[in-house]
Amino acid sequence: MTTEKISIGDFEVSKVIESVAPSFELNFLLPDADPDVVKANRDWLYPTYIDPDSDILILSFHSYLVKTGRHTILIDACAGNDKDLPAFPDMHKLNTNYLGNLAAAGLTPEDIDFVMCTHMHPDHVGWNTRLDNGEWVPTFPNARYLFGKTEFEAWQGYHRDVAGTAEDTVPPPVSEALGFSFRDSVLPVVEAGRAEMIEDGFELETGIRVEAAPGHSPGNFVFHLESAGERALASGDVLHHPLQLLHPEWSSGFCVDPVASAATRRRVLEEVVESGSILMPAHFPSPSWVKIEASEGGFRIE
Repeated sequence: MTTEKISIGDFEVSKVIESVAPSFELNFLLPDADPDVVKANRDWLYPTYIDPDSDILILSFHSYLVKTGRHTILIDACAGNDKDLPAFPDMHKLNTNYLGNLAAAGLTPEDIDFVMCTHMHPDHVGWNTRLDNGEWVPTFPNARYLFGKTEFEAWQGYHRDVAGTAEDTVPPPVSEALGFSFRDSVLPVVEAGRAEMIEDGFELETGIRVEAAPGHSPGNFVFHLESAGERALASGDVLHHPLQLLHPEWSSGFCVDPVASAATRRRVLEEVVESGSILMPAHFPSPSWVKIEASEGGFRIE
């Protein structure tokens, strides 16, 4: 697989792709979406962002690699192989070439210095661990894993009482998967002593900064990259699909707080436009990094 790269000043950014495929029906992923908006924008949505044969939304599942000159950072860890996710058949017991794609980018798991997770949904923490002789072990053995403190504490609470708290506050099927992903993709990292809990404003090094972006999950983060006067923002699941650029009020069906998620999405997108940042969403098919501009009450890809 061809490795895609861009430069943000002196930082080099590339992608490690796990999969790209038609993934969700429109109103499953975006319950409030208007099909007429899709029809009105068919010229640029098809076939890159929506499958023309099925009308299913196409999502990419990928990590971003950031080389700063000091550190090699992996942002978000996709769904992972061998993970028990029966609530998500497309992610259940996967067997992908993710590590081969990492090798194609010129890296081994041992080369990663930091893993930064925007949040702890199953498709963002899966490759935190791999199965080794029946045990889940950190995939990136030399890395420090940076988890949001608020996010970790929330999922820890849901994990302890999925039948109570989680069912009341987390939309299914997310709650159905929490016990699996937290147990196999988060706790083994903590138990191995590789985890560090971070909070809003944390700065990993000059030009790598964390910002709270709540709504999609309790402690959701975005990551700011800035080098030599150039900027980018890794937005995780602040938005899943380009349709949300047109209508930032359309939150996903996986958002724990759809109202807060919509407010965060508009704020983040306004910030991206004002700063001239490159937007790096977690699920846009190639080109996954885009420049955006304000347009008719929403936003659009330049």
